[in-house]
Amino acid sequence: MSDHAVLTAYLRSQADYCAAHGSPMYGVLGHHLADDVAAGGPTADLLARWIGPDVTVAAVASDLPGLRLLGGLHRLVLAREAPALALFYPSVGGTAEVEAAWPVVRDTLVEHDSALRAGLAKAPQTNEVGRSGPLLGGLQLVAQWSGGRPVRLYEIGTSAGLNLRPDLLPVGPGLLVDTPLPLRDAPAYEVVERVGGDLHPIDPTTTDGRLTLTSYVWADDLQRLERLRAALAVAADEPAQLLRIGAADLVESIELRPGLVTVLWHSIMWQYVDAAERKRVLAAIARLASQATPEARFAHLRFETEGDPGPDHRWQHGVRLSAWPPAEGDSTGIEGRLLGTAPPHGVPVDWAKAP
Repeated sequence: MSDHAVLTAYLRSQADYCAAHGSPMYGVLGHHLADDVAAGGPTADLLARWIGPDVTVAAVASDLPGLRLLGGLHRLVLAREAPALALFYPSVGGTAEVEAAWPVVRDTLVEHDSALRAGLAKAPQTNEVGRSGPLLGGLQLVAQWSGGRPVRLYEIGTSAGLNLRPDLLPVGPGLLVDTPLPLRDAPAYEVVERVGGDLHPIDPTTTDGRLTLTSYVWADDLQRLERLRAALAVAADEPAQLLRIGAADLVESIELRPGLVTVLWHSIMWQYVDAAERKRVLAAIARLASQATPEARFAHLRFETEGDPGPDHRWQHGVRLSAWPPAEGDSTGIEGRLLGTAPPHGVPVDWAKAP
């Protein structure tokens, strides 16, 4: 096996994933990047830390070097630092003529080597607004269960906290986050507290924060870009508390309050949490569940990977709800009930499993 085999295989797999989930442009670019690594081109030089006999599949898959590099290129375009490349980026009005773009991409890798290396040192961080669809639908069912109690919404792995405002985003059939919702006549409720925790939170009200979030959206996925921009506008008007804190520390800090339902939410982040942290999070959830009362309720709502990808590189993701205390005559409460499934970006949700 060649020293670059693990990296090139990853880049091709990531390219196929992008092509299958809404980015033909990144699908083609990813294969060009893999070819350039194999040929010892500038991509190989930039991604040298992921080349060598000791590089493992797990390490490369965890680090996502392809998305780091593509995000760095997109950031240059958005910051108007790569005008020749911008001509091929739909996010700024360019044409996605990828074959014509590749020589310009290759030149950009050389010309902006220092800036791209700085970007490669940071893990990709997205805040996928489409996942407000599963969250808002789940909150409808929480409202039905709790009788419309006011909601305290906590999110672990929150990134920029954009999904802490699902009730203020255009979510629903025919809207920007285009998904059915499980209930036509959901009880009215109010979100009275919005708290997010992340080891590296992004402030969506700053220019740098907005640039970072936009750079990691695929440049030819205009619908996701439109959702992001709508969420950024909402974030500018509706505050949320963002804490620089790990998942376990945040959940361990939660105390239930009478008259309110406390909802813990997370989406497509559990796979990045190590075993020790998971154990602490689950112990903290068990504590909150044991302390829940009819007056001070607790719900755990999540949208996470459910199984292995199929032949078309598509994963199944499930919306699940646990809620406490149990109803009268029920000794368990709602434990991990599968409400529905959705693609990884969250829309549309198939609520066929919802009660």
